[in-house]
Amino acid sequence: MGWLQELTARAGQVNVFNVSVVRIGERLHVAWRALPHEGATRPFRSYYTSVDLDGGNPGEIVDLTAHGTAHGVPIVADPKLFVVSGRAYVTFNTGSVKGDAKNDIYVMRVAPELCPPQRCVVRKRRRQEKNWVFFVHPDGGIGVVYQVEPLILLKHTGGTLGRDEDLKFWRLPPASEPRPVHLHALGTQLHRDGNKYYGIVHEKRRIMGRLMYMGRPATFTNLGRPDATVRLGRRRLVHSWTSLLPHRRRHNPRLLSATYFSGITKVGGEFLLGYGINDKKPGIVKASQKLWS
Repeated sequence: MGWLQELTARAGQVNVFNVSVVRIGERLHVAWRALPHEGATRPFRSYYTSVDLDGGNPGEIVDLTAHGTAHGVPIVADPKLFVVSGRAYVTFNTGSVKGDAKNDIYVMRVAPELCPPQRCVVRKRRRQEKNWVFFVHPDGGIGVVYQVEPLILLKHTGGTLGRDEDLKFWRLPPASEPRPVHLHALGTQLHRDGNKYYGIVHEKRRIMGRLMYMGRPATFTNLGRPDATVRLGRRRLVHSWTSLLPHRRRHNPRLLSATYFSGITKVGGEFLLGYGINDKKPGIVKASQKLWS
């Protein structure tokens, strides 16, 4: 991870966190959140670049927030990368809103060329939409994992990915009844291997009135089919024991601690996971596929 720290330090960025990664060929595409310089105040900005698989030969750092603003979308929060047909896309939301206002989910192609953001539209939506997980549909096109429990998928019904137009979706009915308490939220996008899709979701726990986020390996099977399922691994993933402890100067007063997983890809037979530590620091770690067993 030293290459990321060096890259962002050269750019003058501070408070780097929530790293997202995807591999295309011999390049690693990377997105993250940060403050642009020491002394800058929130909101955080989002950035993107690509590097060789060993972290060398970095490309230009793209300010995704500036690009979004140029297209009328001034807030680019929680950028997460995924791949469709050899092209890199980033999905993001427009942050938390108050009162009766609604935020939005967007998708934007970042490689091989930077394209305008595309708003994602679905009926019967939540007031605040975050963490849609996009996947390549087995019949072609894209689909969306909308919720972990019960597993809810969205069907792509309109708009073309990569064009300057809205993408429209329809919510499919869940195969099972909802649980009374939702303990899990979506995290990374997915790595596909045949009919299986591997990712990390977040287990949410409320302690002393504040939220704690931990990762859990998740295997989605037959996405896009009526018999789609999700299986959660037993392990809970955290950066360290000390990162779980209450910390000073929290950006979010409702947060106790968070190991927040935001990226997944595969390099050299191992998974590469990107994450953030308490909205303050970045993490990149290798993991064996046994983690999902």
